[in-house]
Amino acid sequence: MIAIHFECPACGKHLEVDEQGTGMIVPCTDCSAPLKVPQRTARFVCPHCHTAVLVAENLWGQAIECSTCFQPIYVQDPHAPIQHTCPYCYVVVLVDQHLKGQFIECPTCHKQFHVPNPDLDVEQQGPPPEALF
Repeated sequence: MIAIHFECPACGKHLEVDEQGTGMIVPCTDCSAPLKVPQRTARFVCPHCHTAVLVAENLWGQAIECSTCFQPIYVQDPHAPIQHTCPYCYVVVLVDQHLKGQFIECPTCHKQFHVPNPDLDVEQQGPPPEALF
């Protein structure tokens, strides 16, 4: 099962509950305040051991500890804009998340460039492959 990571609003303690606990009321392990396990979460994967975790909205933009390998997972807000550098004029452009994987126009040089989608695209290293024909 995947763990849900969230924060106690009363004392700030980072908590972890199995995803089957979504919507349940549980006591905080530090202050004993009753907490409802959040339903609004985003799925992240530990870059070290590839364990999937669900992170509640109140922890987006922070780091959590992976419950498998104990390494930090830096949780980016899934709705925050992406910073991407225009490959033509090198200006940093803020791009909405829904534009990942698409071509956009640079607001400075007005050239089209591709915004990679790290969930689907594979960054190519070295020169592009030769044409097959």
